[in-house]
Amino acid sequence: WSITPDVITYSTMIHLCEQQSQWRCAVELMEVMGQEHVRPDMVVCGAALGACARGQKWECALDVLGQTHRLGMQASIVLYNIALSACEKNAWEQAVQIFGDLRSRGVLPSIVSYGAMVSACSKAQLWERAVGLLANLDLEIGVASAIAYNAALFACEGQQRWRASV
Repeated sequence: WSITPDVITYSTMIHLCEQQSQWRCAVELMEVMGQEHVRPDMVVCGAALGACARGQKWECALDVLGQTHRLGMQASIVLYNIALSACEKNAWEQAVQIFGDLRSRGVLPSIVSYGAMVSACSKAQLWERAVGLLANLDLEIGVASAIAYNAALFACEGQQRWRASV
């Protein structure tokens, strides 16, 4: 018996890595896929991105997102949102770049995208940017989430800008 792994096999293994926050394993499996000439799909890339995000490895997440582009895939809003989530805690500048990249590629941001951006700006104490994103969210999507409002309020509070929060 000889079983040759295919994209479904790798997808399953990388998904298990994601569930266990084993980002290194997920990335190594993607490398093996390349060596074995098995082309990753969006599911594989999403699971690898998720593993990087869970492991709080934003650099790894950016590499995986970049790989989707190098493979000629149009990254979905789901993949962008996972990458934004990976960057929101410690890499707000990269989150801003991802947000700009998704727009330049014609992908419309979602409420999740805006929420991650407001949160990233809030954690970086960029209250003006957080409030501006919240205004854009309301204009562009028509609905803002309680999480996004709370993140913006937190940013304003951290900079003692309570008037801006009202």
